[in-house]
Amino acid sequence: MSIEQMQAHFQTLNEATEIISDALEMSYLEGLHETLQNIHLGSVQQIDGEPSDAVSERLNAMYQTIAMDTFSRSEVRQLIQWLILEADRHDQLPPNYQMTPAAIALLMGDMARKLTALNQTSVTGVLGDRPRHLVDLTFGTGNLWSIVCDLLSEAGFLVTGEGVDNDDLMLAIGEQAMALEGLAPTLYLGDAIQELYVRPADVIVGDLPVGYYPLKDPAQTFLSDTQQLTERKLSYAHYLLIEQGFHYLKDNGFGVYLVPSGLFKMPGFEQLLKAIQHYGHLQAFLQLPATAFRSETMQKGILIVQKKGDQAKQADQVMLGNLPDLKDKASVQRFISQFDDWVEAFKH
Repeated sequence: MSIEQMQAHFQTLNEATEIISDALEMSYLEGLHETLQNIHLGSVQQIDGEPSDAVSERLNAMYQTIAMDTFSRSEVRQLIQWLILEADRHDQLPPNYQMTPAAIALLMGDMARKLTALNQTSVTGVLGDRPRHLVDLTFGTGNLWSIVCDLLSEAGFLVTGEGVDNDDLMLAIGEQAMALEGLAPTLYLGDAIQELYVRPADVIVGDLPVGYYPLKDPAQTFLSDTQQLTERKLSYAHYLLIEQGFHYLKDNGFGVYLVPSGLFKMPGFEQLLKAIQHYGHLQAFLQLPATAFRSETMQKGILIVQKKGDQAKQADQVMLGNLPDLKDKASVQRFISQFDDWVEAFKH
């Protein structure tokens, strides 16, 4: 599909979202969920006569101009990405609502694909015989999970998946987005720090929220609990989520997380490191360029950990460094080659 066609579809969906948001007196983001749900179900869903018949007729006519089932998965995903960016413009979304940038998600997916390929679970060794279970404990709208799923699938893996999020609106949008993309991860609304029902994962990915976990009692059971070290006497949520990931990884499995760039300098990092070393290995931490974020304070890095197991080992050299500008294709390709060499070293 041409960029002009994509832009035209975006304008239609954007207008439809604005119309239903106004009609139902809700935020743009809530209107976006209504729009995606209506398209998925095939028509406007009226409750107690709202939206009105006139508005519903107008919206249905707009929906009929968008044959979503003819779009590729990446085209559907891109349209939804644009709409969420528009929601940010309308609603001024908080930082933890920000969508994982596609370029970063692709890079994380490439890493996850290469790392999870190291774990041999098939008797025959044929790619198609090696299922991979992909989990995201901070699922949100599912953009990161979807991109990583695609990369694993393209490599020949049979992917199943689950996601958890404590925000009902974001998870509801994620559910509709996955349905429109033709994906079917099992999604749970709930607190990812509590006991979960997800199956053990081959790989866990996550764009981890930065902030404090509000409940003291559950956090006290974690090795990475930092209640006595933080300004608010609460634990860091991203510390707990990294540790929680180990509880739901299979032996030898990998966690690939987007975390604050200053992770190593944060209060209590020694406790987080102790937790990582208790359950597994810290294998890499790669700083993303400041140009990939709106401000320096939002800058993040990619953390790679591995759970202990019969095939797991501490890398001879933890991969540390700064990633190049993601728009510099030559520099990114050089990094990918370096990463490939580093992954190859795991085999020896």
